[in-house]
Amino acid sequence: MGKQVNALLKEMCSSIGYIKKGELFIKEINSDTYSTVHFNLASYQIKGHVLVAPMIGLHYERVEQLLKDISNYSWLKRYNNTIYEHIGYIMPNDAYVEWDFLEYETNPENTINSFKNAIQQFARAYYERFPNYESIISYILENRSWNPINYHCYARLPILYYLVGQKQAGVDFINKALMNYSEANTLYTDEYISNYIKLP
Repeated sequence: MGKQVNALLKEMCSSIGYIKKGELFIKEINSDTYSTVHFNLASYQIKGHVLVAPMIGLHYERVEQLLKDISNYSWLKRYNNTIYEHIGYIMPNDAYVEWDFLEYETNPENTINSFKNAIQQFARAYYERFPNYESIISYILENRSWNPINYHCYARLPILYYLVGQKQAGVDFINKALMNYSEANTLYTDEYISNYIKLP
C-alpha cells in the first residue's frame, strides 16, 4: 500500500506542476523561490491504511546556497526547505491533519481531489505569507523558540539577515545564542562563524 500511495502522490504532484527533487516535490515561483511539498507517511500498523501528512514549504535558492557556502552540515547535501510547516497549521482549523488513503478502496476521486485542492490552495497561501526575507525573519523571531526542533530555521537566520543588508544583526544573534544556549555551538560552529564574518 505504501508504494501505491507514493506512486499516487507523485502522479498528483506532477498534475499540479510539482517535480521530484530529492525528498521534496518542487514548483518554481521565480528564479530564487520554489514552492515545496513533502509527505510524512504512516501506517500505524493498521492493514490497508496509509495516513499522509503533507508538509508545505519554500526553498529560497540564495539562502540555501549561502548556507552551503559557509557551513559544513551534512544534511545540506540534499535539496532542502528554507522554511516549512505542516499543512494543518496553515489551514483555518490550525490543527494537525492527515489523509487516510484507505478511502481509495471505495471513492478514490473524492480523496484525491480533496488532497490536491488543499495542497494547491495552502501552498499558495504559504508563499503569500512570506513575500520577502524580512517576513521570514519576523516569523522565526516571533514564532520559533530556541530548541532542536527549530534549528532548521535558526541555521538560516544569520543568512537572512545578511541578505537584507543586516549582517551585523546576524553576528549579534549568533553571539547571543552562544551566550544563552550551551548547545548553540553545534549549530553555529567555528567554521560557520568564520565564513559568515568573511561574507562581503
